[in-house]
Amino acid sequence: MSCPPLYRNPQRGGGAGATSTLPESVQGEISFTLTDEHAAAMKVTDSYVIKAFPDYRRRVMRFIKFLKDNYSSGDNNLYDQLVFELTPDDLKDETRHYHRSTHDLRYNLIPSEVVHAFLSGELRYKNKEKKTEHSYDHKRKMHDAILYCSQYAKDGNGPVTTTYRGEMKSYLDSLEKQSAAAKSNGKTDERDADPWCFTLFVLICTWAVEAGNIFVWAFLILQLLL
Repeated sequence: MSCPPLYRNPQRGGGAGATSTLPESVQGEISFTLTDEHAAAMKVTDSYVIKAFPDYRRRVMRFIKFLKDNYSSGDNNLYDQLVFELTPDDLKDETRHYHRSTHDLRYNLIPSEVVHAFLSGELRYKNKEKKTEHSYDHKRKMHDAILYCSQYAKDGNGPVTTTYRGEMKSYLDSLEKQSAAAKSNGKTDERDADPWCFTLFVLICTWAVEAGNIFVWAFLILQLLL
């Protein structure tokens, strides 16, 4: 099963032969064994990624609807190129975490521009008449959903490309500045924002376990449960 983006998780368990794979940016080969306590702690953290999948899948389905409504005919028919219907066998595959989805994406073919259009257009306003915008975090969650679901895509359909990631990073930087300007003008509804990016939460939990700081990890988990 593929791991969420931005980190690779070590093999779980403190038994002999369990090794850890470092992020791709780290050169060289280093092997180590997690203690049973730390391995168990990381399993709990990973479980929250899986628990978030119903929300991720709902967001992806909303993006699919956007494609169908706006890009499903003529020369702009991205829908047929990017979207496919899930079969009964697909839905039975518990490793994909499809939940109530009826369709999925060919994530490795998604052009970043259409996601830009979705976030800047479809998801810009919470109340179009009052010009009240969704918060940056609300829009960023859609990006997270696409990234995470792409890690669990059927063979040949994911994950998203390196080019897509780079283009989305630059776009999200600009989108955050746009949202900050709207917020300063009192035009952003922050009630739909999360205090923390879920990806950041996972990374901090992973760091706490790897650093042996179980008290920080336990505190973070308790905050999520409260």
